[in-house]
Amino acid sequence: MARVLVADDESAIRDVITSTCELDGYEVQSHAVSADAIAGYAAFAPDLMILDVNMPGGGAEAILAALEEQLGHLPCPAIVVSGYADEFLHHACIREIIQKPFGIDALRIAMKTALSAGGQSA
Repeated sequence: MARVLVADDESAIRDVITSTCELDGYEVQSHAVSADAIAGYAAFAPDLMILDVNMPGGGAEAILAALEEQLGHLPCPAIVVSGYADEFLHHACIREIIQKPFGIDALRIAMKTALSAGGQSA
């Protein structure tokens, strides 16, 4: 069973992502705060992260940079969710950016694609 770490400060979005992952048979750990996601990463050992681009204390790029520094290597692949259509992110782990609001089917496709690609860069 794949493990998915979710970090989004919007509880409704976080709940939809978490529920979708659980319904699809993934083990999920979700966080509302970036620091908690970073702290929980190593023990949870996710196969995929779904990260909000903009969170208090730093969003997706800050989380990925902190994990890379902490681990000494790239963390697992990530899908980024954003409310901004023109968001431009740079990190080797980012497989896809999904704009909010997003459909469940788009999320499921992105998750399957990212998990099947594993650690390969996009």
